Amino acid sequence: MKSVREEKWTLPTDDGHLIYGVTNYAQESGNADKCIVIVHDLSGDRDLYRYKRAAQFFPARGYDVVRFNLYSWEEKARRLFYCTLQTHADDVRTVLKEKASDYKKKFLIGHSYGGPSIMVAQPRQATALSLWDPSFDLPRIWDADFLRQKNGVTYFDWGVWLIVSQEMVSESRLYDEKSCLALSESLNVPIQVISAGAKDQFFIHDKHSYHSAGHPLNERKVVDGADHCFNNGDTCDTLLDYTAEWFERF
Repeated sequence: MKSVREEKWTLPTDDGHLIYGVTNYAQESGNADKCIVIVHDLSGDRDLYRYKRAAQFFPARGYDVVRFNLYSWEEKARRLFYCTLQTHADDVRTVLKEKASDYKKKFLIGHSYGGPSIMVAQPRQATALSLWDPSFDLPRIWDADFLRQKNGVTYFDWGVWLIVSQEMVSESRLYDEKSCLALSESLNVPIQVISAGAKDQFFIHDKHSYHSAGHPLNERKVVDGADHCFNNGDTCDTLLDYTAEWFERF
């Protein structure tokens, strides 16, 4: 595969942090007229397998790809423990304004918790969205059996404990099924939802991941055999193909 030009950057936030990101360009000249902004999952980062694959796959099809970290170890970056869905949404807005505003067409991808991060951001300037196995009806997600509390600490037990703030847990109660559908209706942008079909512990049933009620152009896809992170077999290939086919409609 042809190498893709990559540029790293930082953006300041209104509350004194830095967003660390990278853009992969479709052309050396940097003159592409369409871009994709990728919003990663809870516990993830911009460089996970599916996002790196996207950063190679889409520039070959004429898209610049913008990835960024919602938190990281770097100087002045946010730390996950102090993040909320609202800070995620604020940073999505900042990246769209500073890194995507000059493009004729602006697409967004959100995986897992990146889905509601986009929905809360309400990017009405977006051409279309693709949500990869998105979180929906957040109280149901947070009440699942892998969320734990011990000595006043709330964490996910995923082999490595992922500690989150009580503020983030409390905030999630605001985004039940009704509220998530209201966000979709308010956004009114074409949305594709791609669900993973392997039914692992993260499996999100069709009725729990609709997210696209607000626009007549919407699409539902299921990647058979895919786990939540699309790591099984060649399921990431199918994920990217479905996403590209959707974006090319616009």
